[in-house]
Amino acid sequence: RLKKAWFSFALAFAAVMQEGATSTPGEGSWQQPYPFMYGGEATAPQGSFDPQAVAWTNTDPQASEANGRLAAAYALWQQQQQQQEAQMQEKLQAISAEVSKVDTDAKQAVSQALALAGNLTSPDALMQAEQALTPHSNLMMEVQRKLAEAQRNSGPAGRNFVTLANQLRMTQQQVSSEMSKFRTAKAKAEQAAKAAEADESDGRTFEAMMPEITPKMTAAEEGVDKAVAAHEAIESAGQDMAKAKAEMEETEAAVKAAEKALFEARQIITAKSNMSKRFMSIKVREQANVQFGQLNQKLMSVDTKLRPLKNIRQEFQQREAAQQVLAEVMQKLEPAELLCKEAELAAEKVTLDATKEISDAADAANKTAHERLTAVSRFLQQKKNAASQVLIKEIATVEERLKKSVELLQKLKDSQKQASERIALQTLLNDAQEKLQAVQDGVNKANDAESPFLMGVEDLPMDKTLTAVKNCEAAATSTSTAASICRMFLGTKLVEAKRFSPDMGKEAQEKIKEFQTKLEELTKRITSLKAKTAERKRSTLTKEISGLVKEAETMAAKVAEAAAVFADDSKLASLSSDEVKAAADATTKAETAASASIAEAKKQISPRLSEAKAKDPNSSLSQDLAALQARISEAQNQVVKCVRNCQNMDQRIQARKTSEEAAAKVVAMEEHAQKTTDLVEKAVQEDATEETLKEAEESIASLQNELRTNTRQIDMQTRSRDDSIRESATKLQERVKVVQGNLETAQGKIRLRSEKASVKSMLEECKERVTEAQATVKACSESEKAFVAISQAEGEKDVEKEAAALADLESKIKAGNASLNSTKSLLSVKRVSLKRMSSELATSAFADLDALVKSLEEEATTLSQAKKVLTDRQHEVVKRELEVKFKAASELFEASKKTTAKLEAGGEDLAATSVAAGSEQKAATTALQDLDRLLNSRQQEMRRNVKEFNPAAMDEIATMKKTVEELQDALHTQKQQLRDHEDKSAAQKLVKEAYDLVEGLEKKMQGTEQIAAPLSDETKDIAANIYLRKILEALGQHLQKATQSPESFVDKLIEADDKVSEEKFVASLRDLPELTVESVQLFSDEELKAAYHCLIPSSNSDPKVEKASKADFLEQFKSRYTCVTSVAMTDRLAIRGGKSVRKLAVNETLEAVGEPEKDEASGLLRVKFRAEKDGKEGFVTLAAINGNKFLEPFSAHAALTQRIDQAVQDMSEALVVTAKSLDNMMQGSGPRRPPSAEVKADVGKLRPRIATVQMNLNTLKKNLGATKKKLAETEELEKSRAKEVMDRQKADRMIKGSDKAVAALQEESEKVVPPAEKLAESKASENEDNVEALLESEKALQGLLEALAETKKTLERDLDTVRYETKGPLDEAYKAMSKHFRAVSQQDEQCKQLLSSIQTQRRKLASDARAAVAGAIRQAAQKEGLSAEALFDKLRKDSPKIPIEELSGFLGSSIKAGEMKLGLERYADGFTKLIFMSSIQDYMKCVREIAMTSDADVKTGKTLKKLAVGEFVEFLEADKTDDADKTMPRIKCRSLADLTEGWVSLKGSSGTNFLERCAKPFYCCREELVLQTAFESSSSEVRRLKPGQVVEVLEGPRRETAAEFLRVKGKASKDGKTGFITLKDSEGQDCLELMKVLVCKHSTALTTAFDIGGSKSLRKLDAGELLETIEEAKDDEKRVLSRAKVRTLRDGKEGWVTLKGNQGTCFVEQNEHHFTVKKSVALEQTFKSGSSTLRQLEEGEVFEMLEEARTEKKEGEQRMRGCLLSDKTEGWFTFSKFLTLWSPRYRCLRSTDLNAELDAGAEVRKLAQGELVEAFDLPQLSEAGLVRVKVRAEKDNSVGFVTIRDQGSVFLEALAPERPSER
Repeated sequence: RLKKAWFSFALAFAAVMQEGATSTPGEGSWQQPYPFMYGGEATAPQGSFDPQAVAWTNTDPQASEANGRLAAAYALWQQQQQQQEAQMQEKLQAISAEVSKVDTDAKQAVSQALALAGNLTSPDALMQAEQALTPHSNLMMEVQRKLAEAQRNSGPAGRNFVTLANQLRMTQQQVSSEMSKFRTAKAKAEQAAKAAEADESDGRTFEAMMPEITPKMTAAEEGVDKAVAAHEAIESAGQDMAKAKAEMEETEAAVKAAEKALFEARQIITAKSNMSKRFMSIKVREQANVQFGQLNQKLMSVDTKLRPLKNIRQEFQQREAAQQVLAEVMQKLEPAELLCKEAELAAEKVTLDATKEISDAADAANKTAHERLTAVSRFLQQKKNAASQVLIKEIATVEERLKKSVELLQKLKDSQKQASERIALQTLLNDAQEKLQAVQDGVNKANDAESPFLMGVEDLPMDKTLTAVKNCEAAATSTSTAASICRMFLGTKLVEAKRFSPDMGKEAQEKIKEFQTKLEELTKRITSLKAKTAERKRSTLTKEISGLVKEAETMAAKVAEAAAVFADDSKLASLSSDEVKAAADATTKAETAASASIAEAKKQISPRLSEAKAKDPNSSLSQDLAALQARISEAQNQVVKCVRNCQNMDQRIQARKTSEEAAAKVVAMEEHAQKTTDLVEKAVQEDATEETLKEAEESIASLQNELRTNTRQIDMQTRSRDDSIRESATKLQERVKVVQGNLETAQGKIRLRSEKASVKSMLEECKERVTEAQATVKACSESEKAFVAISQAEGEKDVEKEAAALADLESKIKAGNASLNSTKSLLSVKRVSLKRMSSELATSAFADLDALVKSLEEEATTLSQAKKVLTDRQHEVVKRELEVKFKAASELFEASKKTTAKLEAGGEDLAATSVAAGSEQKAATTALQDLDRLLNSRQQEMRRNVKEFNPAAMDEIATMKKTVEELQDALHTQKQQLRDHEDKSAAQKLVKEAYDLVEGLEKKMQGTEQIAAPLSDETKDIAANIYLRKILEALGQHLQKATQSPESFVDKLIEADDKVSEEKFVASLRDLPELTVESVQLFSDEELKAAYHCLIPSSNSDPKVEKASKADFLEQFKSRYTCVTSVAMTDRLAIRGGKSVRKLAVNETLEAVGEPEKDEASGLLRVKFRAEKDGKEGFVTLAAINGNKFLEPFSAHAALTQRIDQAVQDMSEALVVTAKSLDNMMQGSGPRRPPSAEVKADVGKLRPRIATVQMNLNTLKKNLGATKKKLAETEELEKSRAKEVMDRQKADRMIKGSDKAVAALQEESEKVVPPAEKLAESKASENEDNVEALLESEKALQGLLEALAETKKTLERDLDTVRYETKGPLDEAYKAMSKHFRAVSQQDEQCKQLLSSIQTQRRKLASDARAAVAGAIRQAAQKEGLSAEALFDKLRKDSPKIPIEELSGFLGSSIKAGEMKLGLERYADGFTKLIFMSSIQDYMKCVREIAMTSDADVKTGKTLKKLAVGEFVEFLEADKTDDADKTMPRIKCRSLADLTEGWVSLKGSSGTNFLERCAKPFYCCREELVLQTAFESSSSEVRRLKPGQVVEVLEGPRRETAAEFLRVKGKASKDGKTGFITLKDSEGQDCLELMKVLVCKHSTALTTAFDIGGSKSLRKLDAGELLETIEEAKDDEKRVLSRAKVRTLRDGKEGWVTLKGNQGTCFVEQNEHHFTVKKSVALEQTFKSGSSTLRQLEEGEVFEMLEEARTEKKEGEQRMRGCLLSDKTEGWFTFSKFLTLWSPRYRCLRSTDLNAELDAGAEVRKLAQGELVEAFDLPQLSEAGLVRVKVRAEKDNSVGFVTIRDQGSVFLEALAPERPSER
């Protein structure tokens, strides 16, 4: 127990210690003792545990036991603790002494070791010091281990052991630290010694490396420097591509040398660097790394210099490509820039005259230019995307030009947009004005419609009032609509105006707002008019309708008076019928009158009330009309009430009649019912016929319908309000009920009669079915007897007959069973049907059915007996049947077995035996399968027949089945034996087929090799054959030109024996023109000889000895072709109608027997051929229309190649077919089984033979390919050789020509350029005395530029021909000519700059000279007191112009001679009046409003007028008084507007300009312009100016006073054009006259005579056609027609036409809308006069008026007075948009002729597009009616006449006038 208690305590103590409790009991887990403390039981004692007492505090037996155990354990524990403490004290003392000794020794050893180590630099001393400390370190580790062991079992003394361990650990760490320090110092000392040794050794090695590296580095640097220098030479070559190429090649060689030197240097540096990495010395290794790194860095910098030069060839090629690309881009850019110039010219037109047509043209030009620039930009971008840096640099300038062009187009687009906006604004304002005018017209029209109410008459008649109101409403409505349209239009346009540019948008919005303000004023006026009209309409309508209502109320009162008698029934009863009738008539008459009056009032009220409510339901008119409508409704109700009272009397009379009629119908129905009852009694009799029964049923049905109708009517009468009718109807209902009862009785009798007939038919049907069932059972009994007789017969049984009888019995039993069952079902159904009939009939019928059921049961018994017999006998019969069939199957099996055994034994006729065995096996298989199916069938039958199951029979069938299965297995074995035999035979056959296939393949390969044998003939020279073909082609051309036959040519070459001499052959061809190019032979003598030897047939093996015969040579001249596409040969030239001779095969050879001829029908070229294959002749087409060739010229070598190709292809196909066949054999495809391994092995032996064939074929293909390649290379070589000869000649010719031209230009340039440069460098003032030299230099430079241009053109043409040549002579020529072209281009640019500088000086001098001449003329005129025109007339004398000599003499010495010559040089032909007047007249234009005064002094002068902006004035004189204000200069001038003369300030005191100089105003008309005699536009016409003519402004513009015109819309009958015309001209005369015409309304005929019957139709008249009356209309009384004689205005035909048909149809009627034009008037497009003219209406023309005439208020026209300088014709004209300011400078828009005379004459030269010319005079009319002008070309001063415009074509366009220079 003590031991157990101790164990329990120890466990508890261990648990406490594990949970961190102290060593005293009662703490930690002692508070909750574990279960094992209670003797191992799992339940703790009851009560609480006291930790201090170490016991449980209650008296629980378990607690007492635990307390005892705890006490014993505690005592044992205390004893053990005491023992352990004593042992620990002894152990502590021993270890403490040992630790003290070890610690002291270790510290002494450390001091000694430090003394030995010294300065830690000696490895030996450091080793000794380390060895001195090592034993002490080991000893301290041992003591440390002992301390650790003692500490683990020390208990409470463990802390002392820890203190000792810490002390020892500190000393041990000091020792370890010193030892580690000694080791580290030792390693460093050893390493330093080794490093010093390595530094010395590796330093010597490294120093030996550098002398080897230095030469390589120097060579690399020098090589790179050479390459860089060579590359710089390329840049210095500039555009000299030949020199640049040479420098490039030199640079490329230098680069390669430098690369090689770099490689060698890099290689040796890398090797030495790798060696340095193996140095032991770190210092030397690092030094080497630094040194080699610097060398590598140097190599990298050198390589960096060289790297760009590695691609020098590519850069050069890119440079060449860049030049080509640049040329392509310029070729596209220049036309685009020209289009930009055209767009700029078009934009200038827009700024001068911004019409929509010109604006659209400018937009189109801008768009075209923009599209072209976009295309160029896209093309440039494509080139740039894939471009090199060289190309990008080259095209930078092109991009800048492209950018400028795009910016120019954008500016032009912006300016065009402004002009377009101006046009749009003007159009908008015109449209708005037109719509506002329409509103104004509507308001005026409404005011006119209101005039009847304003005449002073207060009470107008009703019709006039309503008409006036209607007119006012219509006018107000149309005006409101127009106002709404105008308001919507203005609102829309106001939004659109906001999209304009700011200034234009602001102006547009202001204008539109003004229109809106006017529109609102007009809207207010029309609103006021609407209100007044509505009030007038209300009062008028109310007044009229009130009278109608009063009248209706009066008539209603009369109706009430007449119908008063009908209101009282007593009175009505006392009246006689006549009196009643008279009262009724009076009421009816009064009611009719009242109803008419009420209807009339309603007719007037209802629509007007609806109309008023629709407009405003709350208006006073609506309320008044509603009150009147209520009164008329009340009157109507009164009339209705009276009429109803009158009508009630009639209803009462009608009710009496209705009752009598109903009573009569009931009487007739009773009689019908009695008749029906009698018929039913007859019909129910037994002897009644079907007719009687049918008649009774029909009578019942008729009575039933009649009863139903009368009952419905009587029921309605019972619900009548009339008491008498209800009483009569109630009596009649009783009588109707009696008739109803009689009808039901008759129906019952008839129904009973029908049921009896139905029962009889059912019983008959059942008896018939029972009889049929009995017959079926009887037949079954007979079959039973026959079966029993056969089965019981003696002797051998006939199994088949017995089985047939058994099957017959089975079928009869089944049929009988089915018949009995169906009959029973029928009887059951009939029984159910009988239950629904009357009981009497059903009872007797049920008895009959029971009898029939009983007979059926008897038959069922008989059938059961037959079934029993069948069951008893069936097994025996089946058994016998199975035995017979089994026997037959066994016999067939045995026969098959014997035949199969014969196959195994072998024999002669095994094939027949195999077939026989197969057929016998098939028969046996079929028999066994049939037997097996029969066994299964019988087995299933037995299983189904559970009642008569026979186990013995089942066993017999199972045994027989097992035997059948065994036989089938044996038969399967026989089939397998047969298949094995067949497989063996098939394998033998397969092997034989495989060998036959391979042998055939080998033979075919031999044939192919024979065909390809000529390929290996080395005697054939391919090049010589090509030479011969070329020579023969050239010879054929030569003979054809010389009309010589081949025979005659060959005869000259014959020596003897018809052999052709080789020497003569060569000699005759050596100088053949077709074989010579510019005296150079295409073929050498050796090549001609080689061609000669090709004439010798291949049979002659030694061509050196043999010679070609005449026949061999002539054979070559035969025209032979090869068919390349299958085509038909026909018997005639024409394809259509020809018969096919045969179809030509591909590669077939033909010989031409005729020349090519063209089939006219098809357009195909055809030749007559003879086929070499069979000699047949016929025509063949050479090529199809689409270019596909059928025949090609014959080539022997090509033909041979084609034959070999075809043979190789056939061979390849045969090889594939053979391999595929063998594969199919091996796989057993189709019905054939896969062959055996032996067969596969036998067939596999053929694989090497097939592989041999394949190898031979591949070799043949390779040889064929090599031959083709050689042939192609030879042909290409021959072509290249011939081309090089011709190219060399062409290149030499081009180079010589360009050299000569450039040399000539250089010589000319040296003469012309230096003097010109000298003149250009000097100032213009210095050259005033050198005018002649200046002019001569200009002329010489122009000549040089022309020569340069011609040379550039020639060089460009030649360069274009050889631009894409990249090698050969032409490439050299291209480079040489490119160099010349660049030189010429530079010279051309230099000359242009010189010429421009000289021309600038000349123009400056010429301008000054012209100003001096004009000043001299002006002074002379003032001196002599003559006007400009008088002076012109004086100087010109009788000539139309002033000769230069006359003018020079007149001026005398007033100016220098040089100035005179230069100032008059452009007028060598003389001074015209235009030039003269322009020179001395001075005009200005007002740019800011300024007053014109009467005196020069502003203070004293009176204001005459104010000059408006844009007004022209003519300068007369300047203020030259002494007191004139210099800060505000004044001039005297004449205003062209009204010819007022006065003084005007040029500038303000602050410098503001009021006037600026301008050219004299001339206007050019773009449309026909009319000159009139007076200011009024209605004045007479002087003459008409054609488009292009120019008029000088003498006076104006001045505006006419505003006028009104009547305008009308109509259609011209002549051409159907619709437009507007003015009814009266300016003089008030009518332009139209009413025309009495007839208009055809419906198509009708124009006949020859009045009588339709005797006349003929001239033609059909169309609807709308106009007719003129010749004779008045006549009536045709016979046909009731009206006809008239007329003349058609369309074609003038006369005849008779029907005006009105006999049915009233109007075919032709009078029309008052057609007028005759009395005076020619313009047909214009819109209502506004002056709009675009459609055409001019001619006098006598018919005009149809489509609308009423309207008044147009038009602002006065601006009028100007002008003059023609040619004939001094003066007149007034109207200023319009078709007039533009004119200047004498023109630009040529289209190339045209410059002629010497006005009427054409000799051609001076052609004017080019874009060329500028100056007019000498105003345009004139030629005899041909063309507008022409005399001009001077600024390009070369050529003078002549030019046509300004032709029909639809404009050749010259006048430029905008330039601002003259200040004088």
